[in-house]
Amino acid sequence: MKNTFGLVTLAAALLFSVSAQAENKAFVGLSGNYLDLRNSDSSDTYSQVGIYGGYRFENIGIELSYTPYRKDGYDLKVTDLAVVPLFNIAKDVNVLVKLGVRYATFGNTGVTTSGLTLFNGGENALTGTSALIGAGVEYQFNPNVAARAVFDYSNSLAGVSTDTKTFMVGVQYQF
Repeated sequence: MKNTFGLVTLAAALLFSVSAQAENKAFVGLSGNYLDLRNSDSSDTYSQVGIYGGYRFENIGIELSYTPYRKDGYDLKVTDLAVVPLFNIAKDVNVLVKLGVRYATFGNTGVTTSGLTLFNGGENALTGTSALIGAGVEYQFNPNVAARAVFDYSNSLAGVSTDTKTFMVGVQYQF
């Protein structure tokens, strides 16, 4: 127990000392997203514009993203919360890693089947969380504007076991 407390205290001290010296920035962005779902029974793809934002402590960030997909009368709403470490590999170029949690809801857009409303923000939609891992590259055009491309993966979506791959291209403003 003492070792755990000591490690947590040391990690917190290092984090706060790095963040105190770093140039901290909030950011918001727009993204184009392509989602590929596959399981043993079927596969499908979705494309949509999403939003993301967060706060960066120099080389590590906390990020929240939201993308509402709609296709053929079905809604899929995906929200990611992730820690995003960045590694500078060249002037204005960073490689990033995305580690986090994905929350999703999936269902029909209010169509009633056999007297049961499958989805209308309602209680019968499929919902669930899964682990999320990803990697990408970011280019800093100037101190306030950057572009990024990110590929990520989760092994379930809305509580259903799937191979879920997402490719995202985005532009962000940092302030």
